[in-house]
Amino acid sequence: MFFHVPSVVSPFDWLRTGISRHFLLERNALRDIPLQYGMSEHDYYPSRGDYYAPHDAHYQRRLSWWVWLILIALVAIFAGAGYYFWKQQSEPPTFTLPEPPVAAPPAPKAEKPEIRHPVPPSKSEPEVSLPPLERSDAYVGELLAELMGHETFRSLLIPDQLVRRIVATVDHLPRKVVPTRANALRPVRGPFTPDIANRSRYNAHVKVFEALDARALVQAYVKLYPLFQGAYANLGFPDGYFNDRLVAAIDDMLSAPELTTQPELVQPKVFYRYSDPDLEGRSAGQKILMRLGAENAAKVKAKLREIRGELTTTEPAAR
Repeated sequence: MFFHVPSVVSPFDWLRTGISRHFLLERNALRDIPLQYGMSEHDYYPSRGDYYAPHDAHYQRRLSWWVWLILIALVAIFAGAGYYFWKQQSEPPTFTLPEPPVAAPPAPKAEKPEIRHPVPPSKSEPEVSLPPLERSDAYVGELLAELMGHETFRSLLIPDQLVRRIVATVDHLPRKVVPTRANALRPVRGPFTPDIANRSRYNAHVKVFEALDARALVQAYVKLYPLFQGAYANLGFPDGYFNDRLVAAIDDMLSAPELTTQPELVQPKVFYRYSDPDLEGRSAGQKILMRLGAENAAKVKAKLREIRGELTTTEPAAR
């Protein structure tokens, strides 16, 4: 006698269709076997109690086994997950700190420029206490007025912020332009004319400059030098030496070309310019001498050489 043995169903099928429904359908399938052979259910199963009782117990044991297996698996999964999260919470997090960047070696400190022309020692009375730079106008103005005359001082120089203006004017002479707001001299009187007659406007200034006592002027400068040096540092040159800048400005003016004829001027816009590119490219100090004319320029250069000789013993650099 042949019996139909039901195929083994995977646990995934039981989970999908329901464990109870699966066993119920399989049990009903066994009941249909006698009908396929023309037999009654009683003939095929001699004793309903004898067959179904053990088979019911068999299916119950199989169901109970899979249920326990699934429960054990679920417990193991939840236990593992719980242990993992507990482990994460119980252990303090570890952080890997980045290594601090290696500090670059400090840039070498710029050395102060070498002093080329030290201020000469004072040959008059011992050093006196100078007023602060901000309140030095009256003291410096009186000292200069004694050298050039009070009336001349008031007509030629601007007494407000006098030391700062002198320092700014000297610093800009070797440059292209001397700003009007920083100039220590009052504007030259009379209108500008682009011809030889314009030279006469500077005669009064040249006469005063030519009459100055170079030695007395330099001695007054040496006496006031701490004020000039402080103003030069405030101008933006904390490591600079103002006496070097003064000598450089004098040397620049001494190298101005000596013109025997009146240079040609052009007026492309508002201001006049030299038509010769070489003359137009000269510094502000050299252009001042070129505007004076040959005779006046020679007088100014002679006085500049006297002043330079009192300031330093070195010769001007060849240009």
